[in-house]
This record gives sequence, structure tokens and C-alpha cells, in this order.
Amino acid sequence: MKTNKLWSIFMMLAIALCASISFSSCEKYDDSELWDKVNNIDNRVTNLEAKLQSLNTEISSLKDLYSALNKKLWIENVTTNSEGVVIKFSDGSTTIIKNGKDGTNGVNGTNGKDGNTPVIGVQMYNGVYYWTQTVNGTTTWITDSKGNKIPTTGESAMTPLLRVSSNGYWQVSYDGGKTYSYITDTNGNYILAKGTNGQNGSSGKDGKDGDTFFKSVEMKNGYLIITLLDETIIMLPLDDATVVKSHQSVDMGGSVKWATMNVGAEEIQENGDYIIWGDGTGEMTFLDNFTEKKYPKDMSMTNISGTSRDYAKTKWGNDWRTPTYDEYYEMINYSTWTNKTVNGVKCLQLTSLITKNSIYLPYNGYYSPSRYWPSTGEIEEIKGGESEIIHLFTANASNEWEDYLYSKIIGNFKIGTSEWGYWHTMVGGIKCGVRAVRNK
Repeated sequence: MKTNKLWSIFMMLAIALCASISFSSCEKYDDSELWDKVNNIDNRVTNLEAKLQSLNTEISSLKDLYSALNKKLWIENVTTNSEGVVIKFSDGSTTIIKNGKDGTNGVNGTNGKDGNTPVIGVQMYNGVYYWTQTVNGTTTWITDSKGNKIPTTGESAMTPLLRVSSNGYWQVSYDGGKTYSYITDTNGNYILAKGTNGQNGSSGKDGKDGDTFFKSVEMKNGYLIITLLDETIIMLPLDDATVVKSHQSVDMGGSVKWATMNVGAEEIQENGDYIIWGDGTGEMTFLDNFTEKKYPKDMSMTNISGTSRDYAKTKWGNDWRTPTYDEYYEMINYSTWTNKTVNGVKCLQLTSLITKNSIYLPYNGYYSPSRYWPSTGEIEEIKGGESEIIHLFTANASNEWEDYLYSKIIGNFKIGTSEWGYWHTMVGGIKCGVRAVRNK
């Protein structure tokens, strides 16, 4: 890729060389410094071409991974070769992930304006995967000229292609390379593509940016876990029979093992089912409670874990059950927590201080009754708090107040602190999710 800018620089250097020779008469001219500069420019262009090829290959690999998630595939085989990590999916298709290294700064170079490689990623919106870009630590949707999000999977999916313009800025194409537009930050500024220069010198080389979006690949607790440079996590099950049908459990260092997903979910990032506390069938409606108030008035059972009224027990069977408040307390207080994007969805990552294992809780929100229509005998439900708050039932309820039973709900994690909380809500007044546990 010999750009007009490179050719102009070359011509100016050539003219300067000729002029120097003409005026130096019989003196021997040392042109090594000029040729060093020309060769340095040529090397930078060659390196940039290789980097672009690598990044566009990585974008294609990202699409393969999210397509596998969208199709609910699992991993059949993982091998390594000279190109990287080769992943074989359950439908026979494959993709390759190259483990890249961080870029390094040049040594003794002339200071200049830093370059910045946009990190291409994927997030879910309304059940659909879309492309994102992270520039200067800020993540935004990649959109077309009309402001529409670019889908990653499905019939209308497009795969972005990166290139560098003749004036040295990042551009992206959404039509297979037919047309390109500039990538901009949140202030509308173009993103410079050159590497970071070295520090304070006269002839050092430019630093080199990293050439991959991928940070690490590991197999743990029945999953292939891929972490991107922006800390986004992609998790695919290693075995359909083990993970999906029998449900995988994780040792968080306490008295029980924790399920990797909510009851009713098929993947880690899914919210799962929403049920009324104490309804082992998962079929009870708000109307049932409003007309009979059966469960709120049943004060006989304040711990349903492992009973016929335990939805985790009746849904998954075997030795699965809803955890008690004390079991949640044990696990949470021996964990650190932070927000992560897992398979395109915002989740809370809880990492055990004892085993270093992690589980992920999606910000699932809750359902509550909104209006009762006497003419039809129906109750309107509204959903609240999705992507903002976690609502998970414990197996416990309290009969300390008035004549009704109040369930205990886990949530309210304050990121960056060790603070978390719970709520008491009258049984039947809210629908929440369930995360199951099993005894060790």
C-alpha cells in the first residue's frame, strides 16, 4: 500500500538528496540518514498492512463466535497451531483466534501525537447482537450513515472491515469494502492510526500498537472463556450434554456449589424464568394471588429450599434447590464483584476469594402487577429494572410483619464497594428469577 502521502515524502527526500549532491561538488555525500528515514517509513507501511489484515481476520473470528452463540452451538474441540487457537463448533464449522500481545512504545523517537486502535466488540440489544467500537475507553454502537446499529448475526448481518486512510486515520466499511467512512470518537474527531512515538530522541522508531482484539483464551468449569481487550467475555459450553442438560456447577469456596446460569436459562447471560416465590410449578399468576392471597397468608413455611414449593427443585430436579439467605451471604462476602459484558449482556461477575472461580448474574430485573381489569379479570404485568438491577429469590421468607409473608430477595450490589443488600417483598407481589445451588 504505497499511498500518495508516502510517495510525496519519498520525492521530497529524493529532491533533497539530489540538491545536496549538486552543491557538495567533489565532496563525498553520506546519504545513509536519508535512506534510513525512507526505509523506516516503508517498514511502518508494511507493518500497518500486516496489522490491518490481522485485525480484519479478528473481526471475522468475532462474528463466528457470536454466530455460534446465536445458534446455541457448543464447542466440540479446541486445538492450537502456528496461527493460534482453533475452535471447532458443534455444527462442524471452525474459527481461529490469535493470542495477540500488547503494543510496545518505540525507543528514543521524536515525540508526537499518539495513535489509537479502535477495539471492535459486540453487545446485545433487544435480543439481537450488534457491533460496537471502543475508542479512548468509551464504547459506542457502530452505526451506518442513517444511524442504524449494524447487526452481527442474522440475515441482515454485516462484517466491518478496517483500513487506514491516506492521511493516516482509521476508516470502516459496512459493505464489504466498497465504501469507507471515518471512525470518530464521542466528540466527532477522527481516530489517528499511527503507533505511539518513543520518548525524546532524534532518530528512534515509532512504537507499535497491539494487533489483536483478544486478550486470553482458557477452558474452565465446562466452558471455553474468551476475554477481549475491552474485558468483554465470550463463554461457550464445551459439552452440550454436561453444561446445558445436566447444568454445570461452580465451587465458590462455601458450603454449596452454584449453578452457572439462572433456572430456566439456556445460556449464562440469559435472565431465565420469573416466578412467584413459593410456586414450585412456575405457573401461578398475580391474579391467583390477588383473588385468593393463598401464599401470602400461608405462614407455615418460611424456608422452601428443596421442597415441592421450590422452583429450582421441581424445574431441574436431582439435588438442585434454591439457596437460603445464609448461603447467599456466605458466597457474596467471600467474593469480589465487578460489572462485565458476557456474551453481549451486562452481568455482575462474582469471583471467589477462595477458589478464584467466578459466576455471572445478569441484571434481570423483575415483574410486578400494574393494573387489574375487573371487566376481564386480568392483571397487567410490567417489567422493571432490566439491565439495571438484580432480583433473585432466596429460599427464605419472613412472617414478622402483619398477617402476610414477605420473601427475601438478593440484589443491590454497589460496584467498587463491599456493600450489597436485599429486599423484603410480600409474597405474590413480585416475580423474580432463581439461581440454584447443590450440596457439595
